[in-house]
Amino acid sequence: MKKKRGNINYSDIIESDKYLTEIYHNIYLAFKNIANQFTTIQNNVLEIGAGDFSPADFYFPNVIKADLVSRSGENLQKKVDSSSLPFDDNFFDVIIAKDVIHHFKKPLVTLQELSRVMKPNGVMIVSEPYWSLFGRFIFRFLHPEKWDVKVKQLNIESDNPWDSNQALLYLITSRFCSEFAREVPSLQIKISQPTYGLIYAFSGGVFSRTWVPSSFLIIMNKIELRYLKVFKKLFALNTIAIFVKDA
Repeated sequence: MKKKRGNINYSDIIESDKYLTEIYHNIYLAFKNIANQFTTIQNNVLEIGAGDFSPADFYFPNVIKADLVSRSGENLQKKVDSSSLPFDDNFFDVIIAKDVIHHFKKPLVTLQELSRVMKPNGVMIVSEPYWSLFGRFIFRFLHPEKWDVKVKQLNIESDNPWDSNQALLYLITSRFCSEFAREVPSLQIKISQPTYGLIYAFSGGVFSRTWVPSSFLIIMNKIELRYLKVFKKLFALNTIAIFVKDA
């Protein structure tokens, strides 16, 4: 049975777990490496949906962290509505988002807005659930967030920001690809590298961490990553996608 997510601060959970911390840092390091492939100018970087735990400023010194709620302390954030961003046109060199875009209430509207604040040839790099054979089973039956590929529209009716459709990236690259191209013509999308796979499922993730020790998971994760690109369609649970803005 799926569990509902509450108003839990996950920062302490992640920081106290070496495996989960490594997973986060691996993703943000991938964000940085991909950003470097597109531009050496990274004076203005935006993170959308920074959440309770974000090491973005370790990799991007000039990052603005934004979320629906503001936080203080080490993870200081700017409170924003991602469908109406308080930034000038063509402002950001790079935008990053970890497991966020499937929470957008109106995904195409928000992607239009993110495109507006990106510079020409700017890049948005996101990590999102991946639709491997194993992933579809996990997301549909065992994960607290919804996975629905049969929706009639991309918009989410609920006003609860935790509500989502984890299949969003799959949908805008398949059934809704024409609608995405029509509504957000300035962005070109490419599915990139997987970030983690089957081993992550044994950890239980952030929401329901299992008893499996971090030391074992870290070793197995390193082994898995050597082969994950080959077996992506079978075992990958998360992938990076790249949105590039036209010149």
